[in-house]
Amino acid sequence: MILKYAHCPIGYNKKGATLQSCKRRLPIYEVICDCCGKTFIEKQRVFDKRLELINLEYCGQCSKPKMCSVSAYKGIYDADGNIKPNAGRFSTERVKNMTPEEYELFRAQRKRAAQNFHDSLKQDSEKYKEHFSRIFKGSRIGYISKAQRDIHSILEPYGFELEVEVEGFRVDIANIEKKIVFEYYGDLWHANPRKYQPDDYIDIIKMTASEKWKKDLRRNAALRSLGYKVIIIWENKWNNERGELLERIGEYIGQDFSSLKTYSFDNVKYKRMHNIDLNKNKLVPIDEVQEHVSDGWSFGFKKK
Repeated sequence: MILKYAHCPIGYNKKGATLQSCKRRLPIYEVICDCCGKTFIEKQRVFDKRLELINLEYCGQCSKPKMCSVSAYKGIYDADGNIKPNAGRFSTERVKNMTPEEYELFRAQRKRAAQNFHDSLKQDSEKYKEHFSRIFKGSRIGYISKAQRDIHSILEPYGFELEVEVEGFRVDIANIEKKIVFEYYGDLWHANPRKYQPDDYIDIIKMTASEKWKKDLRRNAALRSLGYKVIIIWENKWNNERGELLERIGEYIGQDFSSLKTYSFDNVKYKRMHNIDLNKNKLVPIDEVQEHVSDGWSFGFKKK
């Protein structure tokens, strides 16, 4: 129920200046919520828009389920305003239950939001660094995967650089002079076709496998149109068929890497070990590990 129609009173900030919103003297309502009985004050245009959508004089909190149920972007509520089970904002179940029209709208919204956000990051280098530092704060490998570093350690003597800017594209490993690009594709982040079906929705990248494949194809096609040779190295193939893969990499750059088939990339100097009887953790030099194992030590740290 609308109790009173008025205009926003003049207000002042800490410095004594008039608030900008108050200078415009925006029309406001004093309303009693028909659901919870709470009295609240709200801008006229906000209240009128909500009234037009749900035809109920509810406060913002009480109107959330109804607002979501009448909009195309349904959120976590069903048509009756009840919370749907396991229907988080980006849940797989929610996406699978969408109609084609809802999914296209959802996809367009996410694409537009991501584009706006990344545009703002490009304009502020400090914000860019802070954003990605926060993302990888708890990661052991940081920005670059260990496998990517291992591949670069092989190619570095032949003029290949790590994380290179190529005609506006950020690529994993590249030699600008020879126009050769190596991209390392993680099975999850790039939806390895050996593991995912085209319609599988992947939560972490917020798209289906087929959408990710099309996106990667467009990117690689753009690089090839600029005269670059693009070689894809899949995580699964690097882990399980490394010998064959090294031969192919050698063929692309005219080198023989057959001697690297049995090479270990783990340059480990110490191992974490613990002793339950002594309730002790310590780093053990790699050449002393066998001796500690025979003395009752086990791998890994344990909480004391």
